[in-house]
Amino acid sequence: LRGERPSHMVMPAIHLARQQVGDVFTATLGREISREDVGEQVRAARDAIRDVFFRAGMGITGANALIAESGTVMMATNEGNGRLTSSIPPVHVILAGIEKLVPTWEDAMTQLRVLARSATAQRLTVYTTFIRGPSPGQEQHLVLVDNGRRRMRELPEFREALHCIRCAACANVCPPYREVGGHVFGHIYSGAIGLVVTPFLHGLEAGAGPQSLCLSCNACETVCPVDIPLPRQILDIRAMVAERKGVAQPKRAILAAYTSPSLMNVLFKIGARAQLPVTRGRPFVRGSQVPVLNRQTRWRSLPALARRPLRERLRSGLAASSHPAAGIPNGASGLTVALFPGCMTERIYPEQGEAIAEVLTGLGVTVVSPPGLHCCGLIPQNSGDTAHAKRMARRTIAALERANVEHIVSGSASCVAMLTQDYVHLFRDDPSWRERAEALAAKIMDFTSFLVSVAKLEPGSLAARDGQSRSLTYHDSCQGLNALGLSAEPRRLIREVMGDELTELAENTFCCGFGGSFSFDYPDVSERLMNRKLANAEATGTRLIVSDNQGCIMHLRGGLDASGRQIEVRHIAELLAERIREQSPTARN
Repeated sequence: LRGERPSHMVMPAIHLARQQVGDVFTATLGREISREDVGEQVRAARDAIRDVFFRAGMGITGANALIAESGTVMMATNEGNGRLTSSIPPVHVILAGIEKLVPTWEDAMTQLRVLARSATAQRLTVYTTFIRGPSPGQEQHLVLVDNGRRRMRELPEFREALHCIRCAACANVCPPYREVGGHVFGHIYSGAIGLVVTPFLHGLEAGAGPQSLCLSCNACETVCPVDIPLPRQILDIRAMVAERKGVAQPKRAILAAYTSPSLMNVLFKIGARAQLPVTRGRPFVRGSQVPVLNRQTRWRSLPALARRPLRERLRSGLAASSHPAAGIPNGASGLTVALFPGCMTERIYPEQGEAIAEVLTGLGVTVVSPPGLHCCGLIPQNSGDTAHAKRMARRTIAALERANVEHIVSGSASCVAMLTQDYVHLFRDDPSWRERAEALAAKIMDFTSFLVSVAKLEPGSLAARDGQSRSLTYHDSCQGLNALGLSAEPRRLIREVMGDELTELAENTFCCGFGGSFSFDYPDVSERLMNRKLANAEATGTRLIVSDNQGCIMHLRGGLDASGRQIEVRHIAELLAERIREQSPTARN
């Protein structure tokens, strides 16, 4: 009636308020329909369309499953229109993709149970219809649709997307979808699965725009009932788009420059000096000071570059890693560990890298900083620039191999996910580099996991000496929570090891809106997501947000500074380092 396509696979009119529905019904039916009473609207719709079913000469439906062993069509709906369409008109046509074919009744029943729970949190849909052929005097026709599906089946990277049962759970948890809706976040199929299947069903051009709205938070993969690796597949689609259309300027030039460590060293040194008249010693570059970036910075201040990168600070002894061991009982004492800082820690937040080194050395761990490290390649990877991502990955693998250590620790959850998961996929067609990536992945741990699983810090071992606990809330980074499965580890360190008071954030699994370059490409969406996170943080009543990821810290700090909120954001390593100092022999003396 409105000339729109559905915005959601299960709830097609979810983008409309009841008042809008009432207005449409009033205009269409020529009589007043309530703008507030949903029950009246449902009755009006039922009465208006019931006669259409009885007058129709043909009914066209889809199918949720086509059961091969019996020729049965399974259809699950909640409002009953599907059953009327399939049973009343004399001709019933079923249009279904070839992926709807399942071998047995047992397979269909498994799908049915999973579908209702994942789509609408029901034990069973209201109407579950099984059709084994036409009724006497009626016709039934089954049309199997390919439309690129067999091509997907032939590609290992995308084959699993054909397992989709159209529950739309991926859309329900998607932060950008929540902000812009399915008419923007999708073509015909919306949500994360829509970003994957659209290039095959409707062409790469149709999928090029929507896929750029994915901020790689990985939430969709955590709820998919059939374990489709949607985040990885979306990045593969992004790489296809970049290969066909190229990466847009100025991002292309930035990515090309970023692959050169020597060039970036020069540029960062120049930037650190050039910013001084603007920052005047403050940790932020504010939007009013950079008019060219007003759209990206009017709501979020940008961080100032560090005057000295982490490697120089560690080399010159500025890091507290020179402190003697604190004598805290742990299982990591005596180990040698390589520190992978990540480029944000290296260039923007070196104090966080120092804190990690200080904690590890305080536990009796020897920390080495491998030469030759630059960036893990996450930035070009997330932009679809596979060539530059591979180049940076090879350089990183080689540098870390030369360290020749048993454990490699990083305080950046995003970098850990890239090193342990994305490298293996990036080199899937290169056996020798894939093998090296797998061997490296086995050594890499995020900082909190190392302290919990290897150091095995005991409860209370880093409690405040004066007995005063800190009150804080914890922001789970998307890569930490959704990609690495980190949740218990930081909370154990905060509550049990340090004895601090942790108040959980509402919607603590929801993205803060950073997403790397996403926050620059789609600042309006990023701003709304960030403000939602900051409002939830304020509601806890605490004045301290702790996280494990530098991108989130940068984003949240920038938003707090721009809005004037008096809330601090810190890396968990900084809190642990403070307690390590309290426990050191120097502090005790």
